[in-house]
Amino acid sequence: MTSMTNAPSTPMAWQGDAAFRQHRTFCGLALPLSAPKGSSWSREAGGMRIIMDNTDAVTSGEVLPLPAGRILRLLLLHIFTTALHSGNAAIEIGPNARSVALSLGLKATPLQLRELGEQLECLIAARLRITEGRGAPLSVLDARRSGNRDTSSGWRRILHLNKRFLASLQQGAVALDRDVVGALAGSAMALDAYTWLTATLPEVSTDRPMLVTWAELQQRFGQDELTGAVAFRAAFSKSLKAVQAACPALRFMISQDGVELQGVAALAAAPAMVQSQS
Repeated sequence: MTSMTNAPSTPMAWQGDAAFRQHRTFCGLALPLSAPKGSSWSREAGGMRIIMDNTDAVTSGEVLPLPAGRILRLLLLHIFTTALHSGNAAIEIGPNARSVALSLGLKATPLQLRELGEQLECLIAARLRITEGRGAPLSVLDARRSGNRDTSSGWRRILHLNKRFLASLQQGAVALDRDVVGALAGSAMALDAYTWLTATLPEVSTDRPMLVTWAELQQRFGQDELTGAVAFRAAFSKSLKAVQAACPALRFMISQDGVELQGVAALAAAPAMVQSQS
């Protein structure tokens, strides 16, 4: 697996780093699993908030749906990692959807290429913002400088991150193992579980495990189709077990009350396996 560190560092530190990078807010809160109904969506927990709306996003006379799902998560990983490698808010994400798919380790099937293009258009059209603490909402993309479509393919080759968002990303990006992301790429919720565990486990005391309740997890990672506590718990437990198989080094226990996170020091003192109980 890729060697990773989640310590803040300068833009130059990411050059040659093979890990994907994610913003800490998108590790603590999940984006929608499927396109939300209506023109706005938000989620808030733990002093963080994600806000999306597309009231002004009209293409060919129709309002585009809000971005969602596993492809959105993978696209953001590609965009953020590319930005950190370059240290520039102007990002050349690739000449076409196929190049992005290959960079993400996806099979360049017609279905996946079409979904990549659709999610990119939805992401550009929407206004995606984050809030941390009492700060003002911070836009992810610079909507005024959205890249023009390539005349031959309609693909958006260049995007612009909001400069303040890029600075926030540089201060606390979370490193994610590319092999693990590839193994979990088929499930949006499994990607959410992995990014959350990777970002949170280093903060857990080495001598005192931390219990995160099912109620809090549902607030952070639930979705309309998983409104019931039983349905959410079953779906998120399945995702955690997928993370267990892909990354045994992450240590946690699934219990009736929630998920118990174990400090990273436990990794050296115990076999590299994740424990779970039904």
